[in-house]
This record gives sequence, C-alpha cells and structure tokens, in this order.
Amino acid sequence: MDTYSSPPYLRKLKIYIPFLSVVCYALFAHFTQRTAVFEFSVFYFLSFALYLWASNTLSLKQIAVLGVLSRIVFYGSSPLLSQDYSRFIWDGHLILEGINPYQFTPSELIEQYNSNRLMSSLYEIMGSLSQSNYSNYPPFNQFFFYLAALCNPYEIEALRTFLFAADLGILWLLLKLINPQKANLWIGLYFLNPLVIIEGVGNLHFECLMVFFFALAIWLIQKNRANLSGLFWSLSVFVKLIPLMFLPLFLKSFKQTKKLGFYLVFGGASVVLLIPLFQGNELANFWATLQLWFSNFAFNGSVYKVGKFTAEQLFNYPAYKFIKTYSATVSAIIFCTSFYLGIKGDSTEKALKNALLILSLYLFTTATVHPWYLITLLFLAVLHQQKFVVVWSASVFLSYLYYSGYSAQPSTTLSFLIYLPVIFYLLYENQRIILSVLSSWGVRRRQ
Repeated sequence: MDTYSSPPYLRKLKIYIPFLSVVCYALFAHFTQRTAVFEFSVFYFLSFALYLWASNTLSLKQIAVLGVLSRIVFYGSSPLLSQDYSRFIWDGHLILEGINPYQFTPSELIEQYNSNRLMSSLYEIMGSLSQSNYSNYPPFNQFFFYLAALCNPYEIEALRTFLFAADLGILWLLLKLINPQKANLWIGLYFLNPLVIIEGVGNLHFECLMVFFFALAIWLIQKNRANLSGLFWSLSVFVKLIPLMFLPLFLKSFKQTKKLGFYLVFGGASVVLLIPLFQGNELANFWATLQLWFSNFAFNGSVYKVGKFTAEQLFNYPAYKFIKTYSATVSAIIFCTSFYLGIKGDSTEKALKNALLILSLYLFTTATVHPWYLITLLFLAVLHQQKFVVVWSASVFLSYLYYSGYSAQPSTTLSFLIYLPVIFYLLYENQRIILSVLSSWGVRRRQ
C-alpha cells in the first residue's frame, strides 16, 4: 500500500510557516500596549513556537532572511517593554551639549530643560528611579548614545541600527565559532530567538553590542591575534561590564608572550575609555550608582528569594541589610571561582565552557535577573550546544507580569513557573555529567 505523501507545494508552504513570526513581531511592535499583557504574551509565545520550528526546519540562508525581516519590522516603533531608551537618548544629548552624563542626575538638570520638549518628554518617560540617579552606563556605551543624539529626531532608529548591525556581526561570528555539525540549528537558536530580537532591536538593550565585541575578541583569540583581542574585549566591557567576570578564565588561553600583549592592550584601552570618569566626581558617582543597582534592588531572583525568605523568617534579618550582604558575597564567590577556574584551565575551549558555568551561576544567584540579561548566556550556551537557556528565554518573559499591574510584588507561583522548567531541563540535559560526578562520589545508579 502506498503511503500518503503531501504535495510539493504543501511541503514548501510548511517551510515558510515560521515567517508568520514576522507578523507577530509587527503586531507586537506597532499595535500592542505595554499594559496589554495577554496580547503581547500571545505574540511572544506564538513567535517562540515558530522560532523552534524555524531553527529545526530552515536553511542557513532562510534563517538569515527571517532574522533580518524580524528585526526590520521594529523600525518606526517605540520600545514597548522598557523605558531605558529614554535615558540613552538623554545621556546622548547631554554629551552633545558638552555635559558629562556622570556629573549630574536628570532631576538636577530638568529645570534648565523645561522649555525643551524633547528633554522634558525623555525625563517623564524614564521614571523616578532613573531621574534621581547618575548614569550607570559605561563610557563606550555612551559613545553610541552620542551618535544617536546626532541623528535627532531619529535617535531610536539610530540606536536600533547599531544593535541591528551588531546582530548581523554576531551571525557572521557564529558561523566562524560554531562546529559545522548542526550549525543551522544552533545559529537559528540564537539569531531567531524572540528574546534576542525583542530585547535587542525591539527594546534597545545593548547586550547585543556587548556580545558582538566579546564574540569578536574570542574569534581573534582563536586566530592567535591576542593584542587585537584585548582591544575588543575592552570595548565589550565598556559597553556592559559582564565580560569582566570572564577575564580571569582566559589566563591559560595564550602563550606567555601573547598573554602579556593581551592584558597590556586590554589595560591600555580600558584606561583610555575610563577618561570620561576622571574629570571630577564622575567616577565616584558612577560607582555609587552601580553599588545602588546591585545592593538595593531585587527583581526576579531565584536563590536570592529563598535566601531572603530564610533570613527574614528564621533569623528576623531585615531585607534591606540582607541584600547588601548577599550581593557582596555572590560577587566575591563569582570572582574567586573565575580566578580558580582560570588557573586550572588549559585552553580557550575550556575557558568558554567555564564562562557558561560562571554566568549561569551568577544569574541563578543574583538578586536581579531582567530578561535581556540572558542574551549573553544564550550566546555562550549556543557555542556549547546547551538548550536549557532556550527554555529560560521562554519562561523569563513571564517576569514582565511583575510590571503588568497584576502584582506589585513578584509572586512565588510566578517564580516557580519561570525557574522550575529551566532547572528540570538543565538537569535532564546534563544528566550524564551529574551521574558521572555522583559516581565519582561513590553513588551508584540503581540498576
């Protein structure tokens, strides 16, 4: 008996079904309000389902085309789920006028901008937290804010174009860095990921630019061009500070002569990029804001919430004191672990695996996990073919319910929905490693 085979035109049609995600992104970007939780959640998770299909179905060329179209549709829209872009543009215009963004808080300057419609509007959009604090964005990040200010009144489009170009650069670098086996799948899992698209070109978070410079630095290390790698690593750090925690991991990735060149170039470039912070009290202001962000605010943490609950309920330890102690302890553990793994490491491949481990540890333990923080982790996970971050990139979107008005405080139920699937999939994906470790400890698998 002949088995039924679908007609060729239907098979072709199935291939292009994932392109429906472009429609979802367009609706998300242009026709959805931030308070419309149901609508943007439907668009996100439908896009996610189509993304998983696309990553397993499309050719590399089709993945590239779909990824480009998915980003283009955000042009002409304002970021839906983030107010941060208003501070980016504010800082850029301050620089354009010769004012150091680390010198004054927006609330200290707003009186002189009362008659400036753009600056007054930006001030209102950014919210009270940003209004009352100094800029916490590193100096090289500020350079892109300045370039966007030069494009007035198209600042949002300029910022979006920088991040679009960075994503294309990451696509090219993934082709260089990923093992050719199943390259389409893993490149698709990054380049088509809705979290990367929405939080990057959509909400204008600069993790994508940071990942581009970091990926370029890694590729240059593999090409044995240590000096140039040190330069791009520095640029990555001064877009976002996260790559600092990876720096000790690469101690054994160079020959002794190359190692010296890498760290000298990194150090020299960093000193130059720090110049805007050494004009007065700017460094103190920048550091104070960073400390505030890491020691006073908590959002969507996992281990942190367990620790806080334990400290409050069992030891009557105040939450405002606990977060300071907890954050300092986590930071110390992360950097000590990074140095230890760097000393024990013996290759760039091992260093990258350890970077995935370190960043995973950090994000599971830190007090604040915004959705866009996962972009760097997803990049590292794709390099090592770990899918638990793909699961996390879906579940973390539920954290936007915290802002929806449904709950002023993060609920325990929502935290379980976000983290339990990630933990279960992480354990499932690494069960062989876990069983091997248990075996080395004398624990035998029951037959």
